[in-house]
Amino acid sequence: MRYQAFGWGALALGALTSGTPGAAAASDGARPGTPHRAPAAAPVAAHYRIDQTVEQIVDASALGGGEERQRFSVSTFLALTLTDSAGGRTVHAVVDSMRGDSTTPVPRTVLDSARGVALHGFVTRSGKLVGVQPLTPTPLAAQLTAVVRQLFPPVRQGIKVGDGWADTTESSNAAGGGTVTIRRVTRYRATGAESHGGMRAVKIETAFTASVTGTQQMGEGTANVEGSGTGKETYYIAPDGHYLDGNSTQISRLTISGAFAPKPLPVQLTETFAASALR
Repeated sequence: MRYQAFGWGALALGALTSGTPGAAAASDGARPGTPHRAPAAAPVAAHYRIDQTVEQIVDASALGGGEERQRFSVSTFLALTLTDSAGGRTVHAVVDSMRGDSTTPVPRTVLDSARGVALHGFVTRSGKLVGVQPLTPTPLAAQLTAVVRQLFPPVRQGIKVGDGWADTTESSNAAGGGTVTIRRVTRYRATGAESHGGMRAVKIETAFTASVTGTQQMGEGTANVEGSGTGKETYYIAPDGHYLDGNSTQISRLTISGAFAPKPLPVQLTETFAASALR
C-alpha cells in the first residue's frame, strides 16, 4: 500500500507553512498587520528557483508489511512581476520549467506541461494575497499555487529588528478526493537587517505548530487522516516588499485509518522548501 506524499500528492503539506506544502495550499485568510512596502512606480520583476523535497515514511506493520519510504524532489523556475494597482499590486507569475528527480511520482510529461503556465493574483495594501490561480487548466494547479503563495509571507509595516508577533489561522482545503482542515499557530520575529543579494533586506524567522484532520481517497477506500506538524522558516524581504530568498523545514506526524487496515497506520512526512531569486 502506498500513501500519497502530501507535497505532491493529495494533501500538500506545503499548506502548513504557507499562509501552506505544502503541500495543499494556504488559506486566503487575513494576515496580521500590513506589509513593509514602499510605493513602487515601476513594476517589480524577479526570477526564482524553488527546490522542494518530500520524504514519506509509512509504518505498514498493521498490514503485515514493514516500513515504506519514499523520497523525491522537484525544482521549479518561474518569473514574477508585481505591478501597482488601485488598492494594492497585481501579481503575475509564469512558470519557466519544472524538473523532478528520478523518484518523483509525477510523470515527466506532467511536469513538462507546466512550462508557460501563468498564474494571476492580487496583493492588497494590507498584505493579503488573494485570488491567485492559474489562468489555464493544469494538473499541477495546487502545487503551483502553493509555491506562489509561499513567496508572499506576512511582513508587518515598519518592522524593526527585535519585533515579533503571532498569527493563528485555520483553513479547509480539497485534497485527494477529500477535505483537510489545518489549524496553524505561527510566531514571527525580525532577527536582522542586512545586505542580501545587493539589497538591504529584513530577515524574518518563524516557527509554527499545526493540527491536521480530514479524509483522503485511497485505492483501498476512504482514509481518515489526523495528526500534527511543526516547522520553521527563514526569509528575506526587500525594501519594496518583494521576497528575496528563504527556506523552510516542516515535519508532520500523522495517522491514517480506515476499513483497509485493522488499526491506524503511522505516517511521517518531512518537507523542505528553498527559494532564491536568480540574479
